[in-house]
Parts: sequence; C-alpha cells; structure tokens
Amino acid sequence: MAGVNSPGGPTPIDPANPPTVPSPLAVKRPRAMVVVNPTKIDTVMLRAEVRRKELAHGWDASLWRETTVAQTGASQAAEAVNRNVALVVAVGGDGTVRAVSDGLSRSGMAVGIVPAGTGNLLARNLGLPINDVPAALEAAFTGRTRRIDVGRLRLERADGPSTELSFVVMAGMGIDARMILNTDPALKERIGWLAYIEAIAKTLSTPSSVNTRFSLDNAPWRTSTINTLLIGNCGDVQGHLRLLPDARLDDGKLDYIALRSLNRGDRTRIARWLSWENSAYRRIRRNRGIPSAPHTDDAFRYGQARQLTVHLDHPEPFEVDGDDVGEVVGVEAWCDRGALSVRVPQHLGVSLF
Repeated sequence: MAGVNSPGGPTPIDPANPPTVPSPLAVKRPRAMVVVNPTKIDTVMLRAEVRRKELAHGWDASLWRETTVAQTGASQAAEAVNRNVALVVAVGGDGTVRAVSDGLSRSGMAVGIVPAGTGNLLARNLGLPINDVPAALEAAFTGRTRRIDVGRLRLERADGPSTELSFVVMAGMGIDARMILNTDPALKERIGWLAYIEAIAKTLSTPSSVNTRFSLDNAPWRTSTINTLLIGNCGDVQGHLRLLPDARLDDGKLDYIALRSLNRGDRTRIARWLSWENSAYRRIRRNRGIPSAPHTDDAFRYGQARQLTVHLDHPEPFEVDGDDVGEVVGVEAWCDRGALSVRVPQHLGVSLF
C-alpha cells in the first residue's frame, strides 16, 4: 500500500466509516408556483397537465395559488419570490398576467404564461401558444428566459391621491377605455373578444374630446385636443393587427398614439395608415430593422418616448392592460427596461423581437 499515506496522496478510506453518497432522491429538484385565475380555465385539467410536465422534466410538485377579486396575482407572485421557487406560471387573461408580472418585476424570477383570457395580448406578442395548454406549459417549464420591459404609470386623480401601476401590454384613455366600460361582461364570457364590437359601436356613437398638456422625454410642454391616447409596450392586438407598428418589448421605449377625433375623416386616415403599416412590405422592412417614421398630421400623432406626461382638463376613464382603473386627470408613464423575465419557446432562439 505504498504511497497511500504519502503527502499529497489520496486520503485512506476507513472501512468502518465509509463516505456517505447522497441518494439521487435527495437531490433538490426545481419547483414552480402556479398562480391561476379559476374563473378562466378548468383547474382539474390544468392540474393534470402541470403534473405531467413536472414528471416529464424532473420538477417537484408545484405550489398552487388561486387569484381572487381582492388578490389578483401580485401578492401570490411576491410570496413565490419569498418561497424561492424556480418559476411562476401565470394562468389567466392579461389582467392576471399583469398582476403576476407586477409581483415579480425586478426580482429576476421568471414567469411562464398559460393564456386563458379574451385578448391574451402579451402571450401573442411573445409568440406563445394560444388555446394549447400543454404547449404553453412546455414553454414555461423548458423554454428560454428573456427579459422584457415593463411600463410604469403614475395616475393623478381629481379627488384623491395618485396611483402607481404597471402594464405589460397597453394603457390609455378614450376609445379603448370607454370600450371596456361599455362591454357587457356576460356577453364577453360567452363570445369572447367579439363582444367588443358592440362596445366599439356604442363608443363611436358618443364621441368626446379632452384638452391636454403633454411633454415627451422632459421636452417643453405642448398642447393638443385629443379623443384617444394609447401608450404601448408591445404592438400586436387581435387578428394579427399591429396597432403600434414599431413597438418592441425590449427596446426601452414606450410607443404612443393620440387620435384627434373619431369622426369619419380621421377614422379613414388612421385606417389607411394602419393598412400601410401592416402591409407585407412594411413588415419585411421592420424585420430588417427599418423603423417607421414618427407620424404627425391633423388626424393623429404616433411616436416613441422613454417617458411621457399628460395633463387633462377634465377626468377621463383610463384602462390598464384591459382593466378599467377609474378616471384620471393626469398620467405619467415611463419604461422600466428589462424589468421582467419571461419564458418563451425554445424554437424562438436568442432574439425574440
């Protein structure tokens, strides 16, 4: 046995006290927390699909939390950060995704999304599977992690303190906010996004406008009279329509569009512009990194900014990612770049947007 105890040689093994080898079962496995809106999906089916993914990919049994009217997802996500799970899976519509994202923002913890709402706009803009729970869960448990921007808002109220909120898709006032107010919830549950058609017709029949003062990236204040203001973190809406042509989820900027009115002439101008921006030619150029030029005419203004501030001369309804958040008299919006980590399918590769 020469050399066994020589300096620098291997340590002898005591047959009476052999080293302990950890059991493979003792190796810590990752665990997820599923935050689900139970009104949006069959939870029995969902639990079965989640368990299949856990077993297939070596994950421990997930923690489960359901949202409520009072706790819409942010507090559950914050709990997940404190519990040090590896992943949060948000199951629901854009409102649930926004709330969960708010709870995870700047934490570094990734969120996987199982779209189960009416619009599912963030999921669409990320290229996630729609109406396919197994595929969405596969992306959550095995996909790539990417960092995207989060929009931040400070809303001024006429009769109370300001409110701070975040958004991941779009926020605004005017036609979209009034459309949400005018949508019949029961009809929306039955036929989905088609319920918005009736609401849009009702909104167009009662046009209104508001005088504003606004500043972009701390530039000097300007004035304008508008009907609608949309502030977006991403650009695609239903039917593959790109409403904010140059919006990207990871560029550190917010896109905005302000409509002067909803009269027939202005609606025609914006429809022509959107048709052009959604043409195959413009999509090819955008994919090559050639952006649209900022657009300003008598009908509407479109552009980008890292921060914008708007003061209104009277209260107007405001929506955040499809949820009515009440009336505001002022809005400050800014981009929190790379604040959220999201899971996307492996096949999307290194660059998403």
